[in-house]
Amino acid sequence: MKLHFLIILSLLLSLPFGGYSQNRMSLEVGYYGNRISQPGATIGFEYDKSFTGDFSSPLRLNIGFFKGPEYNVLFLEVHKGFRKKMDSGLFLEQSIGVGAVANFFTLESMWYSDPVSGSIFRYKEGANWGISPSVTVGAGYSPKNSPHSFWIRPKVYWNFFIRGLQHPYGALQIGYSYTFKSN
Repeated sequence: MKLHFLIILSLLLSLPFGGYSQNRMSLEVGYYGNRISQPGATIGFEYDKSFTGDFSSPLRLNIGFFKGPEYNVLFLEVHKGFRKKMDSGLFLEQSIGVGAVANFFTLESMWYSDPVSGSIFRYKEGANWGISPSVTVGAGYSPKNSPHSFWIRPKVYWNFFIRGLQHPYGALQIGYSYTFKSN
């Protein structure tokens, strides 16, 4: 029931809002550290609708990967959130998202035992697909009248192929965005 609620809420928040004053389109690239220590990367596209000079609602599409100790992960996710910009160039943001995640196990056996949840299950060769809702907060800096932004985004997410709601994952994203269109 909670999964259905998160998916429906994510989809509703991704619908367009009316009454904006400025649109920005950006490309982003960044480090993606699952549990901070498992390295990966993310690239993405962001469409940011500005409602006032300092408040906006970005919609992000990200694709990324990271390398875990016994599996590699590829993910695609959509995030919808809110951003508050300050006169100093600093900004704060939050978003919720939903995505698809593919787990590629690198174990010799066909069984995987998750050390946190204690789950033991058989996986298939190749991509093992799952749903991944997430919650992200962030802070960053974007100089006035500059197309460049730098940000840090801690996030909590779930990989429903491996764990349930009671055992979320944590990740850290650190990156750079370039605004290529602003009107």
